[in-house]
Amino acid sequence: LSIMYSNAAAAIEMKEPGPLLDSSLPAFEDEAEEDAASDTRDLVLHSKSHRPLMSRSKIILMCTASFGTQFLFLLLSVEIVPSQIERFVGDSAKGKTLGIVAAVGSVVTFIVSPLIGTFSDRSTSKYGRRRPYIAAATVIMIVGLSGMALFGGAAQNENKKENGIVTPCNETHKPQCPQNTSNLNNLSNSTTVDRHEIKYLIGYSVFFLIGTACYAIVSVAYNGLVADKAD
Repeated sequence: LSIMYSNAAAAIEMKEPGPLLDSSLPAFEDEAEEDAASDTRDLVLHSKSHRPLMSRSKIILMCTASFGTQFLFLLLSVEIVPSQIERFVGDSAKGKTLGIVAAVGSVVTFIVSPLIGTFSDRSTSKYGRRRPYIAAATVIMIVGLSGMALFGGAAQNENKKENGIVTPCNETHKPQCPQNTSNLNNLSNSTTVDRHEIKYLIGYSVFFLIGTACYAIVSVAYNGLVADKAD
C-alpha cells in the first residue's frame, strides 16, 4: 500500500497542477510540515499492514466451533428431524409434513440472517460486535434442542400407552410378543394423526424453528467474526 501510494503521489506531482488538483490537495506552509504529514501517513499504513496474526490455538478453536455447529445442524436435518416427524404423523404423511417444516425454517433463516448481520455490524458492545450474538444464540439453541427432546420423548411415551406397549419383546415376556409386535406394526402403518400427536408435532416444530433461527444467528455472527479477523 505504501508503494502504491508513493507511485500515485509521484504521478500527481508529475502532472501540471490545475484548479481541481490545487483545491483537492492540502496546502503546507513549509517543508517540515509536509514531512511530518508524510511520516504520519506512512505510520498509519505500516500499522495497518502489520497487524498481529491470530495464534494457531485460536484458529483451531474457531474451526472446531464451526465444525461442531455445522455437524449438529446437518445431523438434525438429515436424521433426527425426519425420523421424529415420521413418528408423529406416520410414513404416508412424512414427506408433506417435513416439507412444510423445512420451508418455514428456510423462511426463518431468510429473515433472521440479514437482520443479525446488520445489527452485529453496528454493535458497539464492549465484548465485541459478534461474540454477544454467538453466546446468546448458543444458550437459546440449547433450550430449543431440549424442547425438541422433551416433545419427542413425550410423544413416544404417549404412543406406547395408547397401543398397550409396556415392555419390549424378549425371552422373559414371550406371551406378550405377538400382541406387542402387532401393535408396533399398527403404529407404524397408521395414517391418522390424533390430537395428541398434533400437539406434540406443533411443539416439536416450534422448538426446531427456534434452533434453526439460533443456528442462523451463530453462522452469520461467526462469518462476520472471521471477516473481522481477516481484515
